[in-house]
Amino acid sequence: MYQEERAAIPPALARDMLGIPTYDQGSVAAGAQTVARTFLGGLATEVKISIPPTTGGTDRVKEFDEKFFGMDIEAALAKITELNHEAFAQGLRESTQATYDSGVRSYEYFCGKYGFRPYPTCEKTLIAFVGWSAVRVTVGSINNYLSGIRSKHIECDLPWVNRSDMPRLQRHLNGFEWMEKATKDGRLRLPLTHKILANIIDTKWTLYQMKRKAEGAQFVEPSIYSMDHPAMAQAVYSTAFGHFMRPGEISVRSTSKGVRTEPLRLKNHQWLYDGVYPAGHEAAGQKILVGQSINLPRAKTDQFGERSDRAAGMVPNSQMCSVQSTRRYLNLRTGGGTYKSMQLSFKGAGEVLTPNSFLFPIDDGKGGLRPLSYEDLTTALQNDLLAAGYDATHYKGHSFRIGAATTMAFNGVPDHVIKDMGGWSRESKAFYLYVGKAPQEVRIHMSAFLARAYVPDPAYQEHEQIVRP
Repeated sequence: MYQEERAAIPPALARDMLGIPTYDQGSVAAGAQTVARTFLGGLATEVKISIPPTTGGTDRVKEFDEKFFGMDIEAALAKITELNHEAFAQGLRESTQATYDSGVRSYEYFCGKYGFRPYPTCEKTLIAFVGWSAVRVTVGSINNYLSGIRSKHIECDLPWVNRSDMPRLQRHLNGFEWMEKATKDGRLRLPLTHKILANIIDTKWTLYQMKRKAEGAQFVEPSIYSMDHPAMAQAVYSTAFGHFMRPGEISVRSTSKGVRTEPLRLKNHQWLYDGVYPAGHEAAGQKILVGQSINLPRAKTDQFGERSDRAAGMVPNSQMCSVQSTRRYLNLRTGGGTYKSMQLSFKGAGEVLTPNSFLFPIDDGKGGLRPLSYEDLTTALQNDLLAAGYDATHYKGHSFRIGAATTMAFNGVPDHVIKDMGGWSRESKAFYLYVGKAPQEVRIHMSAFLARAYVPDPAYQEHEQIVRP
């Protein structure tokens, strides 16, 4: 991980940076009253601090302290300060810090140009900054910027007033949010539902077969390490959808400092089995594949990868089955394979797969492979939507996750189950924003589904077909 170089902190400054008053060691041993001078609001105040006498049972603590920190008090405090400094720096994820830095840069530019004092800030300054920012970014981004400004105040140990105590600022934000909703067509993210993705994949394979048949011997097979190949596109799309993935979880974003997110590798992927095929079956004795699990290296809401396993079950003969799509795709990267339903045979790429191999690699044009990028994903998605006859304007990388939640809600799956499968917390409100973006026909179907009390009634369905205009 990238470590920022920092200048050594002089021991003499350690106490002040830690905010520790100076105590007389003799007084500590005696348990006497000690007077420390602190500054509150610029006024010197004497505060009496009661320090209890040392009790027994501290031999181990003393041994550890002297071994790790030594006997030099000033040097030990400097070491403690360095440790706290490092922990403080690691307290934010790199992507979060990058977002905050972007907001702080915008804020400092604004204050510098228009003559506002940046630090410590005040409500009027923030209101002016919000109005300036709302012309070019969303309210969501503005909220991230404000969080970045708050983080900067914390870093510099400056006073900060909680947003709840700035009602005028909050009212301005609410107003801009309503204004944004009225004109948000250009920023809308629609869900990629099961039906839309199935149409995209079907169209991609159909166009591939037509081109292969028309060009005959002149046909040039697209690289299996390209989203132009329908097998890779199908595996990527079905995995992103079936595992409720954010774009930054299935792909990587690159910056001037390098890749910001950890790419998916084969070591993050695991096949799930249940039992073996019985005697007489063509695969007798072999384990029965029932699903796959993907462990995300680090999710947005789980930065340490402690609960980021996303599983999906096998759905035979389904274009949207991520298990079958991924297995076929990996076979094409090694020894080849056959798509019986389309009567297509493929020669394998001969790749030797290892645990560190990328799950979805892209040919880097230099004889090597790189991980699937956010740009690869969104560009391919836009092109495939257009090829299938859809207006691609409002479909983004996040549309897979939104679509998965919408599709499950469409079919009556309880909210708490969807949240668990998608990695949302039970208290998450973002989930309801996703499902709330469902098109009108989805909401109509959902309400009709509830009216049937979750019991499919063929007679009712037949009657419905008769009376439908």
